[in-house]
Amino acid sequence: MTRTKLRLSDATPAKSFAAISALAAVCLALVAACADPTPIATLAPTATPVPSATPTATPTPTATPIPAPTATLTPEPTATPTPLPTPTPTATLAATTIYETGCSNGAAVPNPSSNPGLVSDCVALMESKDILRGTASLDWDYGKPITTWEGIAVGGAPQRVANVELQDKGLTGALPSSLGNLSNLEFLSLSRNGLSGGIPPELGALSNLLGLDISENGLSGSIPPEFGDLSNLLGIGLGGNGLSGSIPPELGDISNLRVLDISGNGLSGSIPPELGNLSQLTLLLLSSNELSGSIPPELGALSKLETLDIADNELIGSIPPELGALSNLYGLYLGANGLSGSIPPELGNLSNLLGLGLSGNELSGNIPPELGDLPLLALGLSGNDLSGCLPAALQWALVDGDAAGLSFCDATAP
Repeated sequence: MTRTKLRLSDATPAKSFAAISALAAVCLALVAACADPTPIATLAPTATPVPSATPTATPTPTATPIPAPTATLTPEPTATPTPLPTPTPTATLAATTIYETGCSNGAAVPNPSSNPGLVSDCVALMESKDILRGTASLDWDYGKPITTWEGIAVGGAPQRVANVELQDKGLTGALPSSLGNLSNLEFLSLSRNGLSGGIPPELGALSNLLGLDISENGLSGSIPPEFGDLSNLLGIGLGGNGLSGSIPPELGDISNLRVLDISGNGLSGSIPPELGNLSQLTLLLLSSNELSGSIPPELGALSKLETLDIADNELIGSIPPELGALSNLYGLYLGANGLSGSIPPELGNLSNLLGLGLSGNELSGNIPPELGDLPLLALGLSGNDLSGCLPAALQWALVDGDAAGLSFCDATAP
């Protein structure tokens, strides 16, 4: 049979969407209240010239001109010149020294000797600047206080960089690994830009991070398993990129996580059952990937979950009856997969459910009458092999009035 793709918009009630937006704003957009962007002039660091490794030949007192300078004047015509040792400051070390000098000039960081931590943050940002911005403008400058730099918020005592908020800035570069040196960073928001390349595993060292939003870019590669070390993280936004590979089971170690959005990528493999350990999770978005295998019954342990969206993947098997234990669930979207078997009557226990998307699967059997007791505002059933009758109370919730070829019956009918 032909599968019908059900997108989130096909079966998401407006009221549920509002709740989701509010929740995402709390967990991923708190940085907006802390930033104080002020455009400033750009001062690029000047490269330190490296001395030549070839010494100039000493003029000879004879009248005969020397045809070409040599590395050493020796009577042995076959002797090999002894190379000078490699200069100690390499290009990277020289650049770092320049950054440290610029950040310690007293303008970017007032009283730098009394706040080496903020100097270190300044260095990390200046190391990141050109890599991050690409062809865009980013007005970070040694001559202005770091507290006025675009998208940067500083806080604490002693002061440290707390927020980097640069969404919608037209950035076309890549994610710099040096951002992982911002040891006191709490929020990193780089969404809706044109960033490409992979996600540096060094970001897993940001132990104080509360919110990470790098969604809607052109990022590729895999999700670093080092993210499992971010024990304070409340929200992860990686959706709308080109990420591939499997979902790291280490994400199940982030015990405080409230929001996990990795939708709209090219992730493959199975859904890790370890995600069932995220006891604080309220929003789980895995839709529009290439995930396969069955739905882990462990997801039924997410007692605080409000939205579960795993639509538009390649999942097979039956719908776990354990999902009926998600008593706080407002939205359950499983459409556009290859799920089979019957609809579990346990879903009738989801007394707060407003949206249920099951379209585009291979479900069969009767519609459980228990669904008639749900306060559904959106219900998608088309593109399955369901039979029997549909509880009459659900007719107003059907997406586009599609009853999947079923007649209506009383909600209490067998």
